[in-house]
Amino acid sequence: MSPGEVVVEGVVVEQPAEQEAVRATTAGEVFCISEQTVSVTPGKLGLTFECERPLVVTRVATGSPLFGRVHAGAKLVAVDGVGATPYNIHDVKGGIFTKGQKGLLDATKAKTLIFQRNDLSGVKYVGREGIEGRLMSTDAVVDVLAMDRGLFDAANAAKARTHWGEPGNLALVDGASNPVEVCCVPPLCTFVSVMVYTYVAVIYCLAPLWCECWCCCCCRKSTPHEDMAFPDWADRALVFTDKGVVGRREFTGEVNAITWDGFRIEDVRIRTFDAPCLCTSPHYALCCVEGRDPRFDPDPLVLSCYFGFLVPCCRCALCRPEAPGLYRATISSIHKTQDGRHEHTTARIEVLALARSPDDLRSSLRAAKEKYGAPTAAVPTAPPPPPKTHTCRNCGATFRGRNALFRHLRDERCGQVPRASAPPPPPPPPPP
Repeated sequence: MSPGEVVVEGVVVEQPAEQEAVRATTAGEVFCISEQTVSVTPGKLGLTFECERPLVVTRVATGSPLFGRVHAGAKLVAVDGVGATPYNIHDVKGGIFTKGQKGLLDATKAKTLIFQRNDLSGVKYVGREGIEGRLMSTDAVVDVLAMDRGLFDAANAAKARTHWGEPGNLALVDGASNPVEVCCVPPLCTFVSVMVYTYVAVIYCLAPLWCECWCCCCCRKSTPHEDMAFPDWADRALVFTDKGVVGRREFTGEVNAITWDGFRIEDVRIRTFDAPCLCTSPHYALCCVEGRDPRFDPDPLVLSCYFGFLVPCCRCALCRPEAPGLYRATISSIHKTQDGRHEHTTARIEVLALARSPDDLRSSLRAAKEKYGAPTAAVPTAPPPPPKTHTCRNCGATFRGRNALFRHLRDERCGQVPRASAPPPPPPPPPP
């Protein structure tokens, strides 16, 4: 230190950087057309393709190595560098004069597949009265909600302890469209089923009593648990546009879009996992009563048992997630679709393991709904033109119709000059 140098003692405090605002972007930038490269080991891929577009994936089986990585709507472009066509992806059986040939999706070898994804393809907004238009690439994005990797891993760990259905699926509904937890909880109709099957057994002597728990134990042994892969769309699990909210149906399904006036905030179900382990059943035997506490909804991450006589009146949660902040949210459209005798929700968005808290999610939805969902003010229109009138040129009287003017001229003879009398005949010529 040189003489005369001033030394200031203290602690340097760094001011935290302000949180950056959400960058104004469009739906085309968020749900962009991109290519995805996936490498798989030998085995069946479990892909189902469209009939009209044979290279577009419509469904990925839950036991597939591509589940959670490739989603419906993706188009198969190439396999091991060879362009995919509807004719070379499947095996061709040999005939009498032809030789069989293996397709590009041969299950006996490892492959590298390239998919082209466009999440905007065919997505339409569902409003209060039905379809209200397509999700356009130019729609302004006002907020994006992402998933938390730690909470997602905690959900996988919870599913590993309570798994009874198809592996690798964290959605409420598995690939067979059956609630996963139903296999773990004896249904209300167990008592009725025993009585019915006993009656049938007395009559036919061959009707066995079916035990659902035993059946599910066999299913669990035949299909061991597999963790669901962290999806590549986790950074855009829920997207707010200026027209509505966009997300995936059944968590891993196709993209759904609901307008801001197409759902109600009070109908958004947020299922947390902090319910009491042992409590009185809030909905008794009616397991499907709407409006019940969402914490008691059936969920594949929770293993519960119900006790009671004839009807379950007590609930005991044996296994449930241990991560605080983990929740599942479901946004359902007001509009319903009639399918024969059944009515189902037209659009439904399900999210899990969001980084934002349940209160933040609900407040964000409410704020965006108030800002963008308010009905647009009616554009003031010009007053209607005054009715056309007709004026008499003779007296200046005004009439609303042409017929009234004609009657005025006819009946009152307005402006008509009386005809002069005929001139007298000429006098006869004088006599000669």
